[in-house]
Amino acid sequence: MLTVRAVQLRKVDMLRKGQEGHVRAERDLLKSASLVSSPGGAEWIVRLYYSFQDRDHLYLVSQFRCCHLTGK
Repeated sequence: MLTVRAVQLRKVDMLRKGQEGHVRAERDLLKSASLVSSPGGAEWIVRLYYSFQDRDHLYLVSQFRCCHLTGK
């Protein structure tokens, strides 16, 4: 079963904190990793399905992987 997550970022907050470069870099990295189709390639990173924006928000829709750290 495929599970996705959507991250909604407020543009005002991102710009106020000077994070536009970091968000763009994260999006570009996820996009590049999503294009790797070789066996074993980029399996350690979630797949980015969509990125889009409206007037007030940026959205990143990616694969969701749940990991449980038990300390064992």
